[in-house]
Amino acid sequence: MKFRSAKDLITKKVISTGLVNVIASLVTFGFSSSGAMAIGIAISGITTTTTFNGTDTQVTNVNGATSEPNSDFSNSNSYTVNFAEEVRAITSITTSDGTYGPVGIPLNVVVKRNGSPANNIFYSPGTASGTTSGSTISVKSGNALSLTQEQILTQNNINLGSDNVFTNFASGGLRNNNNNNNIERIDFISSTGFSASIFQAFSIIERGAGDAFRIAAITELNAGNPSNYGALVDVTSGYNSAPTLGLSSTYVVFRNGQPSANISTSQDLRGILIKPVADLGVTAGGTIYGFSLFAPDTTGSGTQLADVTNTTFFPANTSDGNGGIDLLAGNVGVVAVPFDFEPQFGLIVLGGAWFVRRQLRKKTSK
Repeated sequence: MKFRSAKDLITKKVISTGLVNVIASLVTFGFSSSGAMAIGIAISGITTTTTFNGTDTQVTNVNGATSEPNSDFSNSNSYTVNFAEEVRAITSITTSDGTYGPVGIPLNVVVKRNGSPANNIFYSPGTASGTTSGSTISVKSGNALSLTQEQILTQNNINLGSDNVFTNFASGGLRNNNNNNNIERIDFISSTGFSASIFQAFSIIERGAGDAFRIAAITELNAGNPSNYGALVDVTSGYNSAPTLGLSSTYVVFRNGQPSANISTSQDLRGILIKPVADLGVTAGGTIYGFSLFAPDTTGSGTQLADVTNTTFFPANTSDGNGGIDLLAGNVGVVAVPFDFEPQFGLIVLGGAWFVRRQLRKKTSK
């Protein structure tokens, strides 16, 4: 369109002003609905789809985890484990800001440890008929006995999760047992990077009360590994009073392919969405490569967060009180409210705002 007359120039100004005002209002939408600068938005619900990977899998003669005072399944006993081969994938996430969905930006999971042991501890909804030899354990997930933490947490399947993620192993075992994943950092990486948007978010869901953690956006990669970060941000326990998600269940925990704990008291799930722009200080339009999760006792910033062997910033004695988050394997990649993946909706909003502002101008000029 060409603007030649004075009237056309005024129209051009109205359109420009309308666009600026609408964009400004959309930026405000990127913050929490209360207007406060609290970190993250509590997840109030999720929708899922369920599929099955063939028929049930049964594994016999599985010994319990290495004997220790707090182990429910003795190493001297053998058990039969039934896997239902059920995959329950998250399709949308509900918050007070609206419903979020995947936008086609996958995030690959990499686990970083400082030394051994490299325990692989996972949990699944399920029950045990008992803890004596010959008892049967039945869980909903597929057979994950030989899977690594990366293979578990990369999945979008709420029937799997990682137990005591950031708790370190110490001589003799913290809490008198060895149920510690000994992880210092979990990276959720986009190898190509993506442009940060005010509408995007990262989802973190855990089993239990919503244990604390720290999070930072990955701002640089070197040979595929995070080499620099944005601000290291605290997410306190409870996740802004996040409600339970109505998915309460009992669970069985496995360590290194052996059953280790029978959680016979039902636990529910809680979660939070973290926005890279509103919560992590990323500039809208800037390129990031995903995010990393850390224990609450991790310190440092920027390049200091790249080396997990530096115990100045990554303590090697993190207790279950600090590092006990039980992270769900609900990896949906980057999610966003519809504005970010339905351009036609944004055009409708812009056009409507322009029309309303134009009518108001006409009315006040009379």
